[in-house]
Amino acid sequence: MNGLVLASLTKQRFTKPQNIAQALLIATLFALLALPARAESSQTVEPHQPADSAWSVAARHLQSVLDKIDAAKSAELAQAAALAQKNQHQQERAALIHSARERKLSIDQTLAELGLEAPKTCLDYSDPRTLQARKEQWARALDVLNHTHHDELIGWIIGQKRPPQAAWREAELHKNCLLSAIIRDIPTSPYPLRLVLDYAYAFEGEITGPRQLAAVFAQTPSMRRHIFSKITHSGYRNATSQSQIWVRKYRFEGRSFNAVSDHAAERCGLERSQTWKPGFTSHARCWFENLSAEEREREILQASSAPGISRHHWATEFDFFSLNTQNFIENARHHGDYLWMQDNALSFGFFQPYQGIASNHGQSGYMEERWHWSYLPISQALYRFVQQNDTRVEAALFAQWDEIEARSNRGRREPATFFPFVRANWRAYMFHVDAPRLERTPEHESVRRN
Repeated sequence: MNGLVLASLTKQRFTKPQNIAQALLIATLFALLALPARAESSQTVEPHQPADSAWSVAARHLQSVLDKIDAAKSAELAQAAALAQKNQHQQERAALIHSARERKLSIDQTLAELGLEAPKTCLDYSDPRTLQARKEQWARALDVLNHTHHDELIGWIIGQKRPPQAAWREAELHKNCLLSAIIRDIPTSPYPLRLVLDYAYAFEGEITGPRQLAAVFAQTPSMRRHIFSKITHSGYRNATSQSQIWVRKYRFEGRSFNAVSDHAAERCGLERSQTWKPGFTSHARCWFENLSAEEREREILQASSAPGISRHHWATEFDFFSLNTQNFIENARHHGDYLWMQDNALSFGFFQPYQGIASNHGQSGYMEERWHWSYLPISQALYRFVQQNDTRVEAALFAQWDEIEARSNRGRREPATFFPFVRANWRAYMFHVDAPRLERTPEHESVRRN
């Protein structure tokens, strides 16, 4: 009889936790009915070790069943709560998108509705979880902007539209907090901080050394904006500015640029590590006669992004101290500044996006740029958006490059194609970014010394 009931139970489909619990309870009770017989036939009780009674065994089985019921109910409640929260977020998102469209909110007004007005004071990112949370907040905002201000968002990414004021001001504020910290750290820092010494002439002799810089910064607030501008070599650049740099280099005009790569030096018999000089006949002959169009683009890409794929379009990127690689090597003037940045920049939201890892492994990617630092919460939210919407971004990029080529070739008998290699490889240059993991490690806590 018991066997027939159990066999019948096994054929049922139990999907809900309470049904599963009922099945377990029924199965346990039938097992208990058979327990005394099994105990008599199969167990031998030692003289001084009394056997568990059938009721104690039953109690254990029942408790086990009750525990499973509680666990199943808890899991179901947690799942239901998560689903309800997800539905609530989706409803709020849909309502905000509808409201922004109906009220014709600007992109900054929409960001304000999402709680992303530029902060008045710098956020404390010493806990990486705070940094991650801010990045996720910006990622959710970009998802909304994709529905409310799609063209402006894509234009921001590829350098056609100015960034929202909320993003621009937030990155600028945290940049100033970062530079304030390194200046104030000069008197006590274990690093040989040099900062703006190469630009002392701009301060009319008021600043003659690092400690003097720290003193002037502390005592003369009106000088701070001037000091920040001398430490920061570049920030926001739109696609038009970037295209002028690209076209000039591709045509091999104007002042010297970029270091000659080992490949080009070997191909043309040039000295390694010197810069390309358009005024030198040997350099011009190499550029136009020995290098293919693709190789020329790769030479430019060592230090300059093509218009549309530069992170400088986002207003989240800053070049600090110097643009000369040799100034950051060990014992060079800005080596101590770089070590300080490695240990402290992330606490202000900044990281070094180009560490040369991809290019050092023979992949398409920028060389190491120790001067280039990126404000992570916004830049990496944009980075993730581009990854998730790469085909739409690509269409906008191709249209922009078509326009640049048409404009640059006006009146020329032999039109040039400025972006054939970039068109095929733009993802590698935009996505080969060396971003940090947002958690503390023993290595991060250790203090580097010269």
